Amino acid sequence: MKKKLKIFLIVIGIFILCFIIDLICIFTINRPLFAVREDNGDSVNIIYKGLLYDTYNCHENSSMQIVLKWKKYSCDNSVKEVNVYATSEVENVSATISDISLTGATITIKDTNLTKYTYGEWYVIQKEENGKWYNIPTKVKEYGFNSIGYEVDENNEVKFVIDWKWLYGELSQGSYRIIKESHGKYISIPFNIAETQSSKKESIKPNLFDRSEIIKVAIDNYSQYKNNFEYTDKDTIDKVYNLFKNLETDVASKSDEPENSDELYKVTFFNDENMLIESDNDIFKAIVYVYKKDSKYYAEERKNGIYEITEDAFNIIKNLTK
Repeated sequence: MKKKLKIFLIVIGIFILCFIIDLICIFTINRPLFAVREDNGDSVNIIYKGLLYDTYNCHENSSMQIVLKWKKYSCDNSVKEVNVYATSEVENVSATISDISLTGATITIKDTNLTKYTYGEWYVIQKEENGKWYNIPTKVKEYGFNSIGYEVDENNEVKFVIDWKWLYGELSQGSYRIIKESHGKYISIPFNIAETQSSKKESIKPNLFDRSEIIKVAIDNYSQYKNNFEYTDKDTIDKVYNLFKNLETDVASKSDEPENSDELYKVTFFNDENMLIESDNDIFKAIVYVYKKDSKYYAEERKNGIYEITEDAFNIIKNLTK
């Protein structure tokens, strides 16, 4: 019995000794004495897995995190591209930002030098986290900007109306800056996205012809045989038009036609008998797709909005093709 107790005490003593040694090493060499190193292959997040402790040097934290072995913890594995642009002031050049939204802003550069510089379309957006600047990941991997040099006007100013939705999407709440190039140097234009901005999505409403312009409506059910049904009577046109006119959404349509629908109808409004559309904008005003997908019902305008509709509204369109 005494022998077993002695062995037990020795084991406990070794455990406590390892505990203390690991703790001392963490504060002296920034990792446990006996540890296995892990990272993402790029040394952004560095983790040491020890016997009793794990240490996490994560890019989103300014200090090392010490975690007991039996507790769960993980780094944010989204690798962030650290700022590589050394920004500085350019003599007699200043920049301001206005009309800030989640998807764009206007940059005004003022150049009062005797010999004016030219300015290109190139820019980069960075976000500040824990006192460091990181490039925001782009939505597309391969992209470029027009190689055009813009000169200042008679007021010594040049304006860039930037729509970054195609490149970065919508920005979330936080502190940002836009990097622009000026005479071989990089200038920084800071701005903020407030919580109220990031939580508020742009409302999209149908972009239809005025009701007074419409003389006919046609519905295509994509059938192999009779697939096009036309109506010129006021009651039917009103019934179909009223299904769409008051819809509202915050979901944008990014395709020319709905994808992977279970049942699809194409509604076309005619503003003259032969549908002599004068512009691309008229095409968008003329066509609405009505479809069923995953037991839900939608109306979609090309390059505008995707609106959820009721089953009754869907059936009105469906019944007009019988």
